[in-house]
Amino acid sequence: MPVLPLAAWLDSYQTELRAALDRAAEQQFRFVQANAARDELDPRRWPPSARRHLRRYLRDRGLVLQGLTLQFPGAGLADPREADSRVARLRATLELCADLGVRRAGVTLSGRADPATADLARELLGVVAAEADRVSVLTTVIDPGSPHDLPSAVRAAGAPLLRAGLDTATRPGGGVSPDDLAAAGDVFLRDGRPRPHGFEETEFGAGEVDFGRWLADLTTAAPDAGLVLRHDTPGRVDALRAGRVYMESLLGWSPRP
Repeated sequence: MPVLPLAAWLDSYQTELRAALDRAAEQQFRFVQANAARDELDPRRWPPSARRHLRRYLRDRGLVLQGLTLQFPGAGLADPREADSRVARLRATLELCADLGVRRAGVTLSGRADPATADLARELLGVVAAEADRVSVLTTVIDPGSPHDLPSAVRAAGAPLLRAGLDTATRPGGGVSPDDLAAAGDVFLRDGRPRPHGFEETEFGAGEVDFGRWLADLTTAAPDAGLVLRHDTPGRVDALRAGRVYMESLLGWSPRP
């Protein structure tokens, strides 16, 4: 069975970058993924000396920065008022990835189902594909608004380094088609229960997400998937550690504390 990376989503620690990295290392994560839309990860704040320091900081803690994801609010890249500045930020972030040796990136891009932004969203999907190819960084597009048809849109783009983001919260029972799984990039692992108002997060293993099915399908049909443990509800400092232990048990890995 292929071994998929299992990363901690640093935003789940709800603290600044350095403290989040320390927490991930304490909780015995090997891989981490960061929200590059935060001000502290603006590439303009990262001159060569700061980048060298980050590499050393990660190395000293036994961490690998698996990816940088631009989690923009709203329509993401397709916000007409912010599109130009966000595309510029995407380009700079992908270049930062290439310079740091980070092999994965991501960006939110919604609006394909909205007539007011559909044309812009389709255009920007092509921009993301071109930028990913330019810097040779596998780039995941995340669409919180219309997640179910995103893999088909990514496949239609025909871009070798473009992938679709998946989230267990949008399909707790799993059952994603093999074709859609093959287009998957980052897969956010969250547990909880569907509610009329949205998704109610729980501790890992206490919700309705069928992680056994998700993991089995991903390991057989999603060669480029990166698993990202995520818990957005505040107040549980050990939520990701508990999630790591739970996922590793489902994957049949040797237990760790």
